[in-house]
Amino acid sequence: MNNTSSIPFPWKLLSLGLFFMSNLSLSAQDAAVLTAWENLGTYERERENNEEAAINALLEAKENIDGAALNDATRGKSKTWKRRGDVYWFIYTDKSPRLLLHKDGASDTAAYSYMRALVVETRGNGKPKIEDAADIGNKLLTLGNTLFEQGLDKFNTSDFKASDASYQKAFTIFNALSNQDLENQGIKRQLAIIQLYRSMALFNGGEKEAGISMAKEAMEAQPKDTVMTQNLISLYIANEDYEKAKEVIQLSNERFGENPDLYMMDIRLALLTGDNARAGELIAKGKEKFPQKRAEIVLEEVNFHLEQKNDEKALAAINEAIEAFQETDEKDILKVLYFNKGVVNDKIVERLIAEDPKANEAIIAKRRKEAEDGYAKTLELDPSNTGAYLQLANGIISKANVKLNEANALDLSENEKYESLKEEAKKLFEESAVMLEKAYTVEKAKETPENGRLSIIRSTLMQVYTKTGNMERFKALKAEEGK
Repeated sequence: MNNTSSIPFPWKLLSLGLFFMSNLSLSAQDAAVLTAWENLGTYERERENNEEAAINALLEAKENIDGAALNDATRGKSKTWKRRGDVYWFIYTDKSPRLLLHKDGASDTAAYSYMRALVVETRGNGKPKIEDAADIGNKLLTLGNTLFEQGLDKFNTSDFKASDASYQKAFTIFNALSNQDLENQGIKRQLAIIQLYRSMALFNGGEKEAGISMAKEAMEAQPKDTVMTQNLISLYIANEDYEKAKEVIQLSNERFGENPDLYMMDIRLALLTGDNARAGELIAKGKEKFPQKRAEIVLEEVNFHLEQKNDEKALAAINEAIEAFQETDEKDILKVLYFNKGVVNDKIVERLIAEDPKANEAIIAKRRKEAEDGYAKTLELDPSNTGAYLQLANGIISKANVKLNEANALDLSENEKYESLKEEAKKLFEESAVMLEKAYTVEKAKETPENGRLSIIRSTLMQVYTKTGNMERFKALKAEEGK
């Protein structure tokens, strides 16, 4: 008897039944993917007119596709992961309150699913089989950019740990895209930029060595990009590792030639390390060599001379900077320059008064006028600058005090002159009170008054009121002081 014919018939039927069950299982999971796709179509069709139906369809799609992503029969297919990415993409982007409980982690799941869709399935020739690669690419770009922007927002609120976490996720997404398109230089640069921002988040979050290491990686990834080099130099300077900063600057000079941005960093490093001779030389040469950077270089020169307490040279540099920045119409910088013009002139006045007020009377008057002009220009550009009001008032108070000192130095027999000088001083104090009252009104009206400024203005104003005998206003301010 033939061995085959001796096999019991029911066994054959059972084997055949198992075979059909296996195929039915596979079809069921493929059907789940198809159903999820159909549900997505319903969601997109109904979203504008029937939110409830649309959201129900989306959640049904979620249930179907989550099962398919776990099943051996469908988890190895790009189509499954593409559909899953789409479901979670809509959950993430839809603003319906009905989806609030489903949003947690939706963007991460969408990103993960899309990245799986890129690599999970291969063709017979070994190349990846990707369901709608263009759409996946666009969605991943959007998710990556969103995560990068979230990292920036967290960084700006000093939440450096959360910032770094967002940057890491963005890096993972862009890295997946880069692996699909190895020649895409734009994506490669974006990866280096993310590393650059990660380096700052790590450094500012206290992980300084890790931040510097990340900055090096960014520079090595994009060696021709000066921004990466500048970032590494900045971190070395912030870490007070000036020798390393010098090494990178020297390397950058060899690599890029004399780049204006790196030249500026060289000036700052020379100033920080106290190499004043080199700083002065770089500033002088830089104004000629890089006319496009003249305004910034002159601003460095101003700071340099202010640090050196060389008021006359600082003033000359400020005037040059004002001229340079008027060409650029950068009002934020101009108002700072005009304010500093006032401050430096005031400092010169104080020195001249201490030396000999009588002998220096003419130059004192000239300097005071220049100081007043500086503060007036500041207020033209920024009427809310109460610091300028305060400085103007202080200048008037200084004049009043000179009158009082002159009066007090008189002989007792010169009573008429004494009374005249006292009256002049009182009028000056009253003039300063008008300026201080403006400052007080402006500062009080601010949503967030500058730290301590209101208290300084109020205190100065109360002193002026005692000089002018305006005790009613003095008491009113005294009452506000305790509030």
